[in-house]
Amino acid sequence: MVNHETTQKNIQGGVSSEEAPSDKFMYSNVAEKRFCPLSALKELIAKTDPNAKSLFNRIVKDLDVSSGASVWYTTQALAKRTYSGLMSDICKNAKCSKVYTAHCLRATAIQCMNDAGHELRHIMYMTGHRNESSIRSYNRHCSVGQKKITKSYLVENCNW
Repeated sequence: MVNHETTQKNIQGGVSSEEAPSDKFMYSNVAEKRFCPLSALKELIAKTDPNAKSLFNRIVKDLDVSSGASVWYTTQALAKRTYSGLMSDICKNAKCSKVYTAHCLRATAIQCMNDAGHELRHIMYMTGHRNESSIRSYNRHCSVGQKKITKSYLVENCNW
């Protein structure tokens, strides 16, 4: 079991055990093993000290990966300021054209679900939002696909 903090921006004060989502899943990607989130999580847990209480922990000082060390991460959790810089570190090391934040990726996922035509209540379920107005603030103007659909509707039904 991976412990996690349930107090979030959109769920102030935490979630009681009765409200806690019990149907969140992580799926494996058998087609592309190297991009499989489940395999990556299992590998991270395998490299972490078995007594660790958190998922993201400090790296073992003076670690020599080539030595075949089985534990790479200590029991000490990353500091909040360290975790907040995690996405920017990933982007820099991956040589991304832009530095992304976790919130940026969340907003992009919400916009993509909206552009794909998912219902607002389904997007809210996936993101944990409880208020429709907070989801709407993520949605920018019409996507290209939405504009094409609107244009074809106007042409067909309004003689434009």
